Amino acid sequence: MATTIDYDESRPRHLWHAREYQVGSHPAITEETGPFPSYSTVAGLYNNTAALMAWAAKTNSAHYAAALAALPAPIKTEDAIAVIADTGPYRRETKAAGDIGTDMHERFQELLTGRRAKTVPTLTEGEARTILALQSWIKEMEYLQLTGEEIVADPRHRTAGRYDSIGSLNVLGGRRNVLVDLKTGKSVKPSGILQVAGYWGALVFAVKNLIDAAIILHAPIGCDRVTPHILSLSDLEEHYRAFFAVRQLWDWHVKHGGLK
Repeated sequence: MATTIDYDESRPRHLWHAREYQVGSHPAITEETGPFPSYSTVAGLYNNTAALMAWAAKTNSAHYAAALAALPAPIKTEDAIAVIADTGPYRRETKAAGDIGTDMHERFQELLTGRRAKTVPTLTEGEARTILALQSWIKEMEYLQLTGEEIVADPRHRTAGRYDSIGSLNVLGGRRNVLVDLKTGKSVKPSGILQVAGYWGALVFAVKNLIDAAIILHAPIGCDRVTPHILSLSDLEEHYRAFFAVRQLWDWHVKHGGLK
């Protein structure tokens, strides 16, 4: 059985992209509880839908313009209709960006653990620069990973996810245990902050006083230096309250979001 389900057209349209952690993927996720939505899915409700729709329209328009320009003149009506009927350009670009993000997370773990990939990945110049920036940050901060890429689940709010790394480094005036979340996009969205707060809440519930702070490590592709956004315990408590509110909104979304 798959750990997660990312896309399922058998569900209502408003839940097609809801990522779920399946029964058995974590001890807290049982036949009685049913699957848990992921932290990224729940936090994603806070994303700027208008901005995302505008970006999708812009991406599709650019694709249509290029595809139509490549057609031999005179352009046949059926060929033009075939181009415009393709609704997938923005989805393909989103998937490509997600694949790059996944690959960079794997490279990050290689830097932290010293393990090597079975196959040497083909990197773009931008990806290579980002890896060097991550390597410099790890060395500069003397970051020591304690555990990484583990699934955490909160039975109180029925949410689950896979955090990037927990480790120790010098921050906030001393050696601290921190939760690190890597972001490789152009910016850190509010949903990313809520996601990290959700991880923290589940970790605190499982092991008291484990985490002293969190760091959202912003490493956009092509950067020469990463930007660590430090979240203190008081920050995390505030953001977790916001996450809990969005989690309640998710339950409403599941129940009523598909109304016509």
